[in-house]
Parts: sequence; C-alpha cells; structure tokens
Amino acid sequence: MSTLYHVLGLNEGASHEQVKTAFRELARRFHPDVNAGKAGAEQRFKEVNQAYETLADPGAREVYDRALVCQATEVRQRRRNFAATAAVSFALSTSIIGLALWWMQAKGATDLQQVRVADPAERGQVVGAHQLTQAGGDARTTFAVLASSLPEVRARGSGWVAYHNADFKFSLKYPADVFAYDIGQSNDNVRTFVSRDGAAVLNIFTTNNFAEATLARYRRSRMEENYAGAVFEQSPQRKFSFVLSGTQNDRAFYERVTFSCDGRAIHGWQMIFPVSQRTVYDLVADEVNRTYTQRTKPGARCR
Repeated sequence: MSTLYHVLGLNEGASHEQVKTAFRELARRFHPDVNAGKAGAEQRFKEVNQAYETLADPGAREVYDRALVCQATEVRQRRRNFAATAAVSFALSTSIIGLALWWMQAKGATDLQQVRVADPAERGQVVGAHQLTQAGGDARTTFAVLASSLPEVRARGSGWVAYHNADFKFSLKYPADVFAYDIGQSNDNVRTFVSRDGAAVLNIFTTNNFAEATLARYRRSRMEENYAGAVFEQSPQRKFSFVLSGTQNDRAFYERVTFSCDGRAIHGWQMIFPVSQRTVYDLVADEVNRTYTQRTKPGARCR
C-alpha cells in the first residue's frame, strides 16, 4: 500500500525535520526548471508537494496517520479472513477428492457434477443534504463559525463509532475524533457532524419518499441543483443506489444515496471537505463507505 511517506521515501515514524529534508531534496530533483519537457518529473513534483503539505501540518498528519492505521487494520482483517476461507476450502476440497476416489474404486466410475434507477420528488431534495455553497459566504466559513461556537471538548468515544438508524434500518461508522462536533438533529431527517477546524462536514440523512420520486430523477436533480458546475469523478447508478463524488471550486464531496422499502424511503450520507485536505478525507470517505450497511433488502416492502 503506497502512502505519502513512501512518496517522500520515509518511514511512518519520521520526524518533522526528516520530512522537511526529504521534501527539499526531492523538490530540487524533480523541479520543472531542471526537468523541462519531462512529464514524469512534473507529476512526481506534484506528488511530492502534496505529500509535504499533509505531513508538514501536525493536525493533518495526525488525521492521516489515524486513517492509515484504520486502513491497515482492515487489510490485515481481510487477509485473515482470506486465509481462514482458503484453509476451509482446501480441507473441504481434499475431503471431496478423497471421497470421489473412494467412490470410483468402489463403483468403477463416478459422475462428478458441480453443482444470477431512477428520480425523487419532481426534482425535490432530501431535507438536510447540504449544498457546497451558501448565501452570504462559502460553506467553510459557515461551518467554521458554527464549530467555534461549540465547546472545545472531544467527542465521547473518540475514534470510529457506530451510527444506527432503527427506523430505516441502516448503519455506518464515522471517526468521532475527526468529526468532533455533533450539532444534533437540525430536523427529523438529518444528523450533522462538523470537523474540529470547521472545514469539513458529515451529513447523515433520511426521509420518506412521499412524492414517489424515482432514483434516476433524484440523482439528476442532485447533480444539477446541489452540485451545479461540479467536476464529477464518480457518479455510478445501481438498481437501488447511487454515488456522487468530485470537486466544486475549492470543495470536494462524496455522497451515497440508497432507496429502500421498495423506493418509499431514502437515506444516505454526504461528506464535504476542502480539496486541499483531500488526501486525508478520501481515506475517511472510503472507510465510512465500507461500513455503510442496510439491514433490509432495498426492494422489500417495509412497514
């Protein structure tokens, strides 16, 4: 797994001075002024600068390190699961082969057989899903003011904590030490968390689909109204869900929406954060997305 430390040729425990020294050496080596016409050197120079911007900032580095630990833990768990599955499969295969050989010897022959979107409420929007820009100022200013008005305390149960919604029967995990401020429910349909520096926000939203909107039209309305002018990097649509991610000016976003209860319920989550901190928050978004689960089948007829 390549990391920002690898980009600078360092170990994860490198000191701040080591980070600065490595950056200066690599910046001189790959600077465009001494590598005219070399596209590879220019890309390498950009990667080195991006790595330094994160690792030289103590706060950003702390968040990035936590994300790396979480990602490494997940990789180890997957390897353990794979090893256990492989061992069981090997033992089962060995038993089957032994049984087949015995049967062939006993009967002389054996026949071995082995046994498969579409749009909400006439361009309506899920209540509480924030837009990237706000009247009278950008989102970062709004969230920074909000965060500064809250008490400077760590969220109880720092680290990754679980969010469960009993009514819509879905859950996810989010880093409470990153999104430290839980500003509560601004209405019945949205839960909002803000980062310590006020630069990022996480919305978890739910609503009943009273207008019988279709997934495709809801997705289109989100793209045209909430993310107007954005550069989309992902916008896949599946039978019961879609994902939107990309950038709009200096903000990046990731949103996942699911239609459940045979299309009568809408729920999901949305993360908005600065493009300058994307290296960190992309890892956070990946992990939140991995833990996002729906306990009922999307096409089921819920009560």
